[in-house]
Amino acid sequence: MATNNSPNESGSNKLHDWQGPLLVLSIVIVAVCSINLKFFRVEPQKVCDPINDTADHCAAQQFKYGTLGGEVAVGIPFRIFTVLPKVFGVDGYEAFGFRYELECDKDACSGDHCDEKKPCRKRRDLPVGFSKSRMGYERVTVNCALCHVTSYRLPDEQASRLFIGGPAHTVDIQAFLEFLNRVAHSNQHDDEILEAIEGLGWLDRVIYKWRLIPRTRAKLRAQAKRFAWIHDGEPSNWGPGRSDPINRIKAEVIGIKKDDSAGQTDFPDIWSLGQRRDRAIFWGGEMRSIDGALIDHALAIGAPPGPETVQRLKDIRDLMSVRQPPRYPKKIAINQNAVAKGRKLFRDYCAKCHGWNGKHSGGIVPINVIGTDSSRFNAWSEQHADAMNSAIIGLGIEREPMVKTKGYVAPALHGLWLRAPYLHNGSVPTLWDLLTPPEDRPRRFIKGIDILDLKNVGFLAPECDPKDERGYCFDTEERGNGKGGHDYGTSLPDEEKRQLIEYLKTL
Repeated sequence: MATNNSPNESGSNKLHDWQGPLLVLSIVIVAVCSINLKFFRVEPQKVCDPINDTADHCAAQQFKYGTLGGEVAVGIPFRIFTVLPKVFGVDGYEAFGFRYELECDKDACSGDHCDEKKPCRKRRDLPVGFSKSRMGYERVTVNCALCHVTSYRLPDEQASRLFIGGPAHTVDIQAFLEFLNRVAHSNQHDDEILEAIEGLGWLDRVIYKWRLIPRTRAKLRAQAKRFAWIHDGEPSNWGPGRSDPINRIKAEVIGIKKDDSAGQTDFPDIWSLGQRRDRAIFWGGEMRSIDGALIDHALAIGAPPGPETVQRLKDIRDLMSVRQPPRYPKKIAINQNAVAKGRKLFRDYCAKCHGWNGKHSGGIVPINVIGTDSSRFNAWSEQHADAMNSAIIGLGIEREPMVKTKGYVAPALHGLWLRAPYLHNGSVPTLWDLLTPPEDRPRRFIKGIDILDLKNVGFLAPECDPKDERGYCFDTEERGNGKGGHDYGTSLPDEEKRQLIEYLKTL
């Protein structure tokens, strides 16, 4: 006999019928929230404490570690980036000349802050010139400081001193790119990368194994393809402190296959930008706009075109417009009598081209006059300039057009003691060598040591020796590396050379 269910029983059954779908919906909501946190959560980047730190300190930290906005296009997951040297047998990112700073370890300090002398300081988790910000997960990109923070040590010091705005003469960009290329094409190391990352939960392990590691490799392969021009034709070796921005522009922006030209040049300093307005920019003087130069270089390292990038670059320009180079170390005595005599020699022999108010300062010295290696000069043409300008217009970017000049820029010599090696291609290790006849300058020397040469002014640059592993063997007989030209002052008596060098320390 059939019986009728009571109202309570009917309601209970209906609730029971909904329990399954509600459980599924709850799981879906939790999964969506987790995925959103893992892949789409964005947090503002914080590189300093704006309340307790000075404005100048925050600006410097932003320059060294701030993002330029390239995380989506070129960012590498932070936790993957940090384990790559270990997995691929490299002795840390210091192997490429990158420099780490110390920061306050608040967990080890008794107070909220610690000063330079307290022992509770730890190494930062990224080198100078690398930025970390969260877009879903933490991602690493590079910024302007990668090439524009210099360092030095006195002969009796172990720790390097870092200064923003100077050329990063120890950084080997080409070796770093070769390392990333090796990572990109070695997918048999996926499990090693995964195991090297500590503290991953089961969900993170799944995400890293099936999503982040494969995507990182795909990005690095795309980057390797963009830089394939380095290996086209007859390759050029950059070595520490140099890159080839002209051929990069030609290959990546204009779309011209490498033409066997050698355009490698030293990283320039970017101190005192406010005094360089309307002066030629780049070693070949292809531009006279500081903003235009900043935009081109930011785009080259993955910054997206747009108002946010423009504002970031404006902040950099404002910072470096007033940033002056550091003074020669106080603990090293300067002979003031020699300085006075050297100042007169500078006015007589150098100021016309290299004084801030010199007639030719910041202008172009024709290649047949300066006589230095012409490879960089020959790597750029009027046709290249026209093609680059058209490409920039196509991106919707407004900036002063690039040009082709007749030689190289004669720069002002501020901070010269910290800008070695010298000439546009870094082929002369010290000021004493620069005042030596070109045929007598060092032919092969070690580059990338940041210990000051107190006698000759520059950095220690001993003759190449297979047993000396402190740096890179620079050979001036390789194409683009010529040490000739700029023979001004080479006929001075040795005593006057020393007086001139003593004065140049003070700039």
